[in-house]
Amino acid sequence: MLLLSNRFIIIIFFLFINSNILGQSTFQYYHRNPQQVEEGKDVNISVTLFVADPIVSGMLFFRSIDQMSYQEIPMQYVNGNWEGVIPGRNVVGDGIEYVVILHKRSWGRISVPLDDKPFDNPLSFNISQDRSEQKSRELVKTKKKTSQSGNYIDADILILSPETGSVNRPDEVVIAASLFNTDIVDTSNYRVLIDGKDYTKKSILDGGILTLTPNELSIGPHFVRLLFKTSYGLDITPIEWSFIITKGMVNMSESFRYKGNIGAMNTNSSASGIELVEQENNGKIDGELSWIKVRYSYRKSSRQSAFIQPLNRETLTLQVTDYLKLEYGDVYPSLSPFVLDGKRVRGRHIHVDLPWLDFQYVYGKISEQVNYKKGKVDGGYRFLVNNTELNPDGSRIFNLTRTGYTFPRDVSAARLAFTFFNIFSGGFHFLKAKDSFDEIPQYISNDEMFTFTPLDSTLDSAYIFNDYINNKSQYKFGEFEEVASSNGDTLTIPLNNWAGVAPKENLVAGFNFETALDNRNIIFQFAWNYSLTNNNIWDGPLTLDELDTKLDSLDDGKILDVSLEGVPDPDDYENLFTINEFITPFAPIDPATMETNPLRAIINMPSSAIHARIKGSYTLNNLLVEYKQIGPEFYTFGNPYMSNNIREFTIKDRLSLLGRRLMFVVGYSAKDNKLSETVLNPLKTNTLMLNTTLVPGPGAPSVVFNMQVIGKTNGIDSVTVDSIGQFLKDNREDSRALNTLFSVNIPGSMGPISNTIAVNFNSITYTDLVATDEKYIEKPRRD
Repeated sequence: MLLLSNRFIIIIFFLFINSNILGQSTFQYYHRNPQQVEEGKDVNISVTLFVADPIVSGMLFFRSIDQMSYQEIPMQYVNGNWEGVIPGRNVVGDGIEYVVILHKRSWGRISVPLDDKPFDNPLSFNISQDRSEQKSRELVKTKKKTSQSGNYIDADILILSPETGSVNRPDEVVIAASLFNTDIVDTSNYRVLIDGKDYTKKSILDGGILTLTPNELSIGPHFVRLLFKTSYGLDITPIEWSFIITKGMVNMSESFRYKGNIGAMNTNSSASGIELVEQENNGKIDGELSWIKVRYSYRKSSRQSAFIQPLNRETLTLQVTDYLKLEYGDVYPSLSPFVLDGKRVRGRHIHVDLPWLDFQYVYGKISEQVNYKKGKVDGGYRFLVNNTELNPDGSRIFNLTRTGYTFPRDVSAARLAFTFFNIFSGGFHFLKAKDSFDEIPQYISNDEMFTFTPLDSTLDSAYIFNDYINNKSQYKFGEFEEVASSNGDTLTIPLNNWAGVAPKENLVAGFNFETALDNRNIIFQFAWNYSLTNNNIWDGPLTLDELDTKLDSLDDGKILDVSLEGVPDPDDYENLFTINEFITPFAPIDPATMETNPLRAIINMPSSAIHARIKGSYTLNNLLVEYKQIGPEFYTFGNPYMSNNIREFTIKDRLSLLGRRLMFVVGYSAKDNKLSETVLNPLKTNTLMLNTTLVPGPGAPSVVFNMQVIGKTNGIDSVTVDSIGQFLKDNREDSRALNTLFSVNIPGSMGPISNTIAVNFNSITYTDLVATDEKYIEKPRRD
């Protein structure tokens, strides 16, 4: 028994020693260093985890032993291990140093090696070279050693590119060296040799950087030699290194990476006896080269129908370096909250993002054409009973109208912004959206049915008693047309001004800018936007003559005593915007406010939007002062859910103590809709809030306390009565609301199981002061 025990200890000891030689094993992971790595071959780095806390992502950092910076490659979870592959094109030189960083789901990271500073003490492995390449490197070293044995002056000259022993495509070779760290070099006396050939005349030495772009180098290894002299004519130790040029297509195929996924979902929900069943499948595929990334994603739903807006989604994205992004299909651009902010557009999106310039362009459709539902009575046609016309010969003209349609809405938007020295940035943006009513057909299927309503039972007897009308007085369009023709009557549908929705048009333009002070601790932002909306473009723009008589019916060259002399003809600007009597606003400035307060009238233009904000960020506290005003007639089709007719002032301050473990947030907000003199009883809302958060540290309980007090009033002090004094309604508003929240979160673990115990208390109290306060005792609430 003792002998067996000794053998077991020896085996365990041998495994322990072997694991320390070939890999790393800790209580968190096991990793084996790569062995017998050949130059030019892919190297797989694998880490096996022992921790219960899931890992959400991993990153492999690697570099050649003689390099200064690391390259990054994302790792994949394969068969229980996190794995990353170092491409063969990077496996060159004497060896590779590498570090693995794994990110936990809950908190923290795991590094391989397990060290506080893993990048200062990376893992490494050696690279075995081919004999021919090894001889070439030995020859280079021999030459360098021989050449440097003479009388030379040393200088700190740094090789920038290509890296020693690197493999490069022919079109990416740039010879570069830095002279920043030395001041003894004579920049007018130097030579650049590649494989013994002089390329000095093609090189550039400017600003302490020597560069050369050779275009005629052949495939294979190449040797570079830089010869410099000091200002006194002494020779400087030659700078020598070698690199390899390979075929571009082979290198591109090696650098191409791709991944993807597909999924499916089946949902069944029921509400109020109505069941909704939906099957959905989706997928995504990513492809990547060194300079371009491609992503294609799609989503298909069984609820897709021609009678509702599309539910299917399809997007193709091309990211060219970091500066150009192209999107096609269903895109979600964000130009400005006042123009286009994440709304789906079926079309294309171009985004050029340079350090000093940002340009975005969007073109497509916000909404698609939706047709009538076939077979639905009055779904495509509707009979206009009161629009029947009588001809002099006694025949009649029956008028129908189109229904059951949604116009396709085209949109084009752009934004151009500039940034100067990280201190000032600003830009301009615009959006134009217009319904394409020409795409909706005037006539549809002859089998569509509508309800016929007779005006006179005797006169319309031929239409009431026949074989085509059913017992619900419903006709098919084609059969009604046949009956009308046989009776000498006609049937017509107008080209426009149908009974359904009218086509609209929207134009929004504006600007914004941002400036920073005190090393960007203080940031000031300002934005101004203006919109024009036409709610009916059926008949197109007005002419100048029509504009003259539209409001006052006098053909005198004036509109309400305002001369039209010099005013451009609206018909000349039809491609920009349709101007007619349905435009909003018809007057850009409120005339009532202009008479009493011109400055206020300009600031409170009914179709403008203003946003100003000051942010201060310092060590202990962050201050925010914000003012937002959106006029009652400001609309943008790119963000249709934006609230208008609102003015709001907000101030907040966040104080951080105990190393940001304890935070207090105090804020005040005042909001109303008093943007015009015509608003007699504006609704005012005042909000006071306090938030306290205590987070001592990882694994410790956290405490949150929130309190919010909201007060509303509209200034109405009486009830509404009719002409004889009878009570109609009580519109008075004077209320207070108190919202408090207290929460304690206690994290814990039981073996491999992590859990959090949360204790929450929430209270919401609403008080109607009109019904409870003593000041309203003489006029109590009446409902």
